[in-house]
Amino acid sequence: MADRTSLITLLTDFGLSDSYVAEVKGVLLTRAPRATLVDISHQVPPGDVRAGQYLLSRAWRQFPKGTVHLAIVDPGVGTSRRTDAHPRRRRGLGATCRRPGPQSPGARC
Repeated sequence: MADRTSLITLLTDFGLSDSYVAEVKGVLLTRAPRATLVDISHQVPPGDVRAGQYLLSRAWRQFPKGTVHLAIVDPGVGTSRRTDAHPRRRRGLGATCRRPGPQSPGARC
């Protein structure tokens, strides 16, 4: 991640009772020390992709073009499935979720 990235939003299902959010922020700031990090929410119900989608859909358009939006809501924590994220042009968002695991049989991306 280059220093040219000036604004990064964060949305997760991590909650606030442990160090996970701080760990993510530490990694981001190590890679992009001049970035400004903005928390959208870390209180998405665990694994609830639709709730995360709703919150992000309300917020992302309010940020300047070029903002990086990092959303981590994992319906398959602890499973062997892979996820991929990819950028889209023109302020678009992209993510790929590969088959939910047994802990979240009805999840969809």
